[in-house]
Amino acid sequence: MAIVHIAMKSSSSAPPSVAHSDYITRGGKYSEREDVGLVESGNMPDFAKDDPRMFWVSADTHERANGRTYTELQIALPRELNKEQREELAKQAAREFMGDRFAYTFAVHNPPAKDNSEQPHMHLMFSERIIDETTRTMPEERFFKRNGAKKDREWNDRQKPEALRVQWCEMMNRAMAEKGIEARVDPRSWADQGREDLAALVEPKELQGEGAEAVERRLEIAQVRELRQAQQEAAAKIAQIEQTAAKEISLIDRAIQAVKEKAKQAVEVIRKLVPSPKEKQRQRDLAWMQEKHPEVLKMTVAQAEQWFKHRLWQAEGTEQNRRKFTARELFMADNQNPKSVQLRADISSVESLDGAISSRQHALANQPPRGLFSRKTENEKTWESDLKRMIPDLEAARTRVNTIEQWWAREGAGIYGEKEKTQNAEVDQRVATIEKNVKSWTRIKEATMPVLREREKQERARTPHKKLMKPPRDRDFERD
Repeated sequence: MAIVHIAMKSSSSAPPSVAHSDYITRGGKYSEREDVGLVESGNMPDFAKDDPRMFWVSADTHERANGRTYTELQIALPRELNKEQREELAKQAAREFMGDRFAYTFAVHNPPAKDNSEQPHMHLMFSERIIDETTRTMPEERFFKRNGAKKDREWNDRQKPEALRVQWCEMMNRAMAEKGIEARVDPRSWADQGREDLAALVEPKELQGEGAEAVERRLEIAQVRELRQAQQEAAAKIAQIEQTAAKEISLIDRAIQAVKEKAKQAVEVIRKLVPSPKEKQRQRDLAWMQEKHPEVLKMTVAQAEQWFKHRLWQAEGTEQNRRKFTARELFMADNQNPKSVQLRADISSVESLDGAISSRQHALANQPPRGLFSRKTENEKTWESDLKRMIPDLEAARTRVNTIEQWWAREGAGIYGEKEKTQNAEVDQRVATIEKNVKSWTRIKEATMPVLREREKQERARTPHKKLMKPPRDRDFERD
């Protein structure tokens, strides 16, 4: 007689999913058991399409700690159907329960019962993570993460087992009706059906005996116990290794710290016995100041700041000392060259004559018209006389300028180009000397000021109310 048995099992402490997959498919260490019939998987993502077992391996590897890697439905199949019909009904159950949204693996078992009759049933294990167009192509390391395939919370509904029970009964009744079998099943309990006599006959399940269900349950319990024992042993070994490592790391850290302290002390001793090059230079600078400018070492900090300020100002010099001149500028400023003197005079003459001629021509052009027999005014006569004299002078000056410019293009540019190189080299040397002096005075200041600050600090500590000398004014110093 067909019975209604459908149980949903889900626990984060269940055996690893790959171990349970091997159990229901009779793989691995369960391969010697011969009570398995149909085995089938479906809705697998791309990374496990060719090897469904890889899906459960990945679930154990990538699912979060204490997360459910699988949920299982254990369903009793009706004895009234033959082997092929039961397997077809199992396929139908997997399709209707899972649809195309959940990856699953199921197997049909048929171990002998207590009375040596058949006990057909199916194990349907599946992942609650939803398979769709996006998640189907995800890599395994992302599929089981929070930003991967989401879990369907419908499987957490307390009414879900009852709904599955009703759906399964409808499927069994439909299958038996199609095969001409009169037997029917009811999803309700004996009590809900009003069969109090049968409800009173229900006995509590025990794991004792040799029934297939009891044997299978004992195997599962033994498997869980083995797993927990292995986990405890592994945790103990890890804790022991971590404790040993922590002790060794602590010893190493202390040894490293001791070496660092000794090295630091050795460096301090070496510094005291053998001054560094920088310290030697500082001592030489102080000795030079003591010899050349002992009065500075007696000044206050403010006075010394002003003194060094003016020394640096004198060392930097004026901008004229850094300026470079072009060959043309050198030629125009050369008072020893008659051509340079003549060119400057002619250029000045051209500019003045050009202006004077323009003004007189403009004045003549703006005179009021005269009558036929009227005479020129004295101004007009003077302007015309000036033009007759100035225009030849202007032409002569321009001719001389052109002559000197031709000489410049032919010879002068080359002569004064060499002078430009020589002058620029002198400027570069002068600038290098200035920068060297500035650097030296800056270094001497850095060596001297800390000594004066320390001395002033000590004096303030001895005589806190003593007034220090006012710093000198800028006009007290003059550039050398």
